[in-house]
Amino acid sequence: ETPGSEMFTCADIGFEGDLNPAAVSSADGAWIYLKGADFKEGANEFIAKVKGKGRIEIRLDDVNAEPAAYIEFDCEEFTNIRSPRLDDKISGEHGIYIVFSGSDIKLQNWKFAAAAEDQE
Repeated sequence: ETPGSEMFTCADIGFEGDLNPAAVSSADGAWIYLKGADFKEGANEFIAKVKGKGRIEIRLDDVNAEPAAYIEFDCEEFTNIRSPRLDDKISGEHGIYIVFSGSDIKLQNWKFAAAAEDQE
């Protein structure tokens, strides 16, 4: 699990909270970038604890790449949201861009996981 405030660099992102600050988008297209993430054996779902209404997309290696995963949500309290299962596992080393669809979306933490075969 990675805190929403952990990053290499970002655009149009602020922070809220003291001990474990959440990243907060201030504009459509705001993003967080982490470099050198190693997915090793692979991941086929993205899980994030978010608050607000919108969409967060995961793009690999380029902020303009097609989304590798996404979540959509509308929640007034921090809630764990799972992406649809990915058709292709993400594996190897990548830069990760977390791209926000609008302003005032809050990201507390996130992770990638290998979903159990029996989950939908």
